[in-house]
Amino acid sequence: MKKLIMFCAISLSMAGCSKYLDKKSDKTTSTIETANDLLLLLNTESLYVGPSLGIAASDEYYIPDAELMALPEIYRDVYRWNDREQLFADYFQQYNRVFYANTILSNVARVKVSSERQRNELKGMALFLRGLAFLQAAELYALQYTSGVGGNGPGIILRLNEDPNVPSVRAGLPETYRQIQEDLEAAVTLLPENAPYKNLPIKAAGHALLARFYLQTRQFSRARDAASACLALHSGLLDFSTLQEGDFPLGNYTSNPEILYYQVASETQVVSVENYPRADTALRSSYATGDLRGVYYFREIGDGTETFRNSYAGVFKPFTGVATDEVYLIRAECLAREGKVQAAMDDLNELLRHRWTAGAFVPETATSAAEALRIVLRERKKELVMRGALGGHQAAEYGTGNRHHASPENWRTGDTVTTGRSPFCLAVAERSDSAEPGGTNAEIKKSNHMIRLLSTMSLVFITVYANCQVKPIRVRVTDWRRASAALPPTWWPIVKEKVRSQLPPEDFDQLATYDPWVSKPPEMSWTHARLMANRDSAEFINKMNELKLYQIAAYTTTPTPTMKQAVDKVILKIPYEENRNWMDTVKWDHLYIVISKQFVEPVKE
Repeated sequence: MKKLIMFCAISLSMAGCSKYLDKKSDKTTSTIETANDLLLLLNTESLYVGPSLGIAASDEYYIPDAELMALPEIYRDVYRWNDREQLFADYFQQYNRVFYANTILSNVARVKVSSERQRNELKGMALFLRGLAFLQAAELYALQYTSGVGGNGPGIILRLNEDPNVPSVRAGLPETYRQIQEDLEAAVTLLPENAPYKNLPIKAAGHALLARFYLQTRQFSRARDAASACLALHSGLLDFSTLQEGDFPLGNYTSNPEILYYQVASETQVVSVENYPRADTALRSSYATGDLRGVYYFREIGDGTETFRNSYAGVFKPFTGVATDEVYLIRAECLAREGKVQAAMDDLNELLRHRWTAGAFVPETATSAAEALRIVLRERKKELVMRGALGGHQAAEYGTGNRHHASPENWRTGDTVTTGRSPFCLAVAERSDSAEPGGTNAEIKKSNHMIRLLSTMSLVFITVYANCQVKPIRVRVTDWRRASAALPPTWWPIVKEKVRSQLPPEDFDQLATYDPWVSKPPEMSWTHARLMANRDSAEFINKMNELKLYQIAAYTTTPTPTMKQAVDKVILKIPYEENRNWMDTVKWDHLYIVISKQFVEPVKE
């Protein structure tokens, strides 16, 4: 089976770029040559898709028995915490991200850059991505670790180069967390203060992720300092009292001042489908009247229960990235643990006053460090719903992330952790004869083979991706009445991540600000309006069919409550230079059209 997959992967790659592969036959002669080549890799969509298993195994939701039994067994096992190891896509996806990061790190020293600062920033971004991938993998597949205390349990596989021929060896727990800390601490010194897109890590995101890591390993003073460093650079909060009702009341992530690094959970049939997860009743009842999180985090569904609305991702998927609300909570928790009660309440209240109806918020108070800590942990659970950001140290002492602590009315037979397993560690492969939690090096032999296979396939893809220009497809439109050149302001933020890897930089940048009615010369707007007003006429159709246009990207729309059916769409470009004689009075810099794929057909040249 592995040979068949590899044959198909290599055959497909050769079909698209056989000329390149004939010339460059091995990794050592890769033609990644410039900083732009590495930026293309950093913008690969899979890099900002994080794991969902931690959310799937949490106590924040429940699934009615009938719907649970309709799910594949692999997801029922995660939901019930059954004592059986599985090879999930989540697991391999983490190492796909690691592979991309390692590829960037191995090439960054030699590529052509505009400045050494750019080289350092690229290196910092790659270290951030690798550290994040390792941290998220350790949260799922390794036991909780406290810095300085030791621990000799198994950690995770630490891939530190992109060579698929290097055997994968599972590191111990101290080595795992030491590598994560080294990656994140090195990254934060190199990251830029700003980036054009939120899927590219910045310095504030580096400090925030370090704060999360230090908190999870109980390095509380370091976590406080890292949180403070983050907030000194970026402290913006989203005021929930200014939000509007709708399918996505939290807005689009591009305009959310809290988001420091964008990442969404991978698609699963448990937490990413609209109506599956029901909000845990105890969690839902914890929001007081006036707390707008209760309004914007949840929505009613037909059976009288409530499910979750969109997250900071701006789509029906959980947000798993890094945001300032979590950073405020980290610093508040660390201050409470240090006995600085008033400072802890100040941080917490700064966050909460952005979550309540105007005039309804009453600041939280505490008379002791223990009370302050209880309040902060309570609000953390209410704030970071379906985010996968509840740290292992809190799960152990507070009950987050363990369905043993779910509401009693939502308990069902089998929904408890099986004896003999740590409740805070998922296994990664079929067990051998060992009872050690999380498996041993021998037990992950199967996953080692899969990671090596994945690395080899990713190497083929990266080589092709970095060296093959996607040629636009010449097409014709079969029904011009279905075309739209007046793109709504909400269109681009929704689709840009779906088409980023398909578009050349100039088209990607132009579409980000595209408005044919405002930003184009007057004669273009006038002509476009006249043609659209007469688009049922034969004159209009004949004239439009004279245009030379090209398909430059394709995507599928996301179903919504008002539009249940997903639709395949394409983006067409009408280049001016090839159409300069189309009409004497018309000139334009660039013109794009969005239309359903069914109304487009290729032109044979």
